[in-house]
Amino acid sequence: KEAAENAANAVILELPPTSDIDKLELEVVEKETSFEEMYPQLEKNKRASKKKKEVQTVVEEVAILSLSSSELPVSKASITEHSVPAPEGTLPEYSIESWEHYGHLLNDGELVVVTEKLCGSNVRFTVSEMQQYCGSLHQWEAEDKNNLWWRCFKETDWINTFCQLHPEYILYGEIFGAVQELNYGATEGEIFFRAFDIWDKNTDAWVSWDTISFLMGDLSFGSELSQSWAPVLFYGEYDPIEVVKLVNEQSNIVGAEHMQEGIVIQTVTERSDVNTGLRIKLTLVSDQYTVDK
Repeated sequence: KEAAENAANAVILELPPTSDIDKLELEVVEKETSFEEMYPQLEKNKRASKKKKEVQTVVEEVAILSLSSSELPVSKASITEHSVPAPEGTLPEYSIESWEHYGHLLNDGELVVVTEKLCGSNVRFTVSEMQQYCGSLHQWEAEDKNNLWWRCFKETDWINTFCQLHPEYILYGEIFGAVQELNYGATEGEIFFRAFDIWDKNTDAWVSWDTISFLMGDLSFGSELSQSWAPVLFYGEYDPIEVVKLVNEQSNIVGAEHMQEGIVIQTVTERSDVNTGLRIKLTLVSDQYTVDK
């Protein structure tokens, strides 16, 4: 944590050329120094206010990227009227790295599974002390019939069944449909859900693909793996040339008439890189999606 804070101590801020700040040059904004103290004359300047928010975001991102490999980004979001205190335990906020940056950590010939990367909103579900929790990426949501994450829970019956049967797990997934620019054939207000990962609260570790297949393939959950999980595009020996060919394809969600956002590549046997501690689950975004966005 100390290393993360040290790494985030300074961020270069280029101020916008407004009449108030034409004479100001590039400055280093120290994390411990408030924006108002450095530039009191810009208190009412909207463009400066926007820059302030951008700096705060960069500082937070630098802090996360500077964590040691053994640390996971766990939510420290403050409690608001729209959120509830987090359940006990290690509850990681979901994040995976880019294949373009870390693809070299995959070994040619090792067993991998490739799934479709869906475009929507991150969600997580778990039960703790007999209470159901629904979380977005950064907070655990207060129950509300109009809340997107609680709507997903109530409209997808098998999620409740899974959570009740397995309170030791956190189920991660994507809410998609009438959520982002890729709508997967959804009508106005219609949402869908597919899971894409499971965290074991007892062992503080991600569940292996074989265990996922066993859990999600059980018909007592009311839904088979093919209908509840992100579409599986490939299972077999890793070949980077062949895997990359999968990224610029049409979505495999029934009803979608557009490209997929990208793909996710993970090892069948859950593992992390021995040198960096990085989890070997990587994402590769479609070229066309990047251009269109």
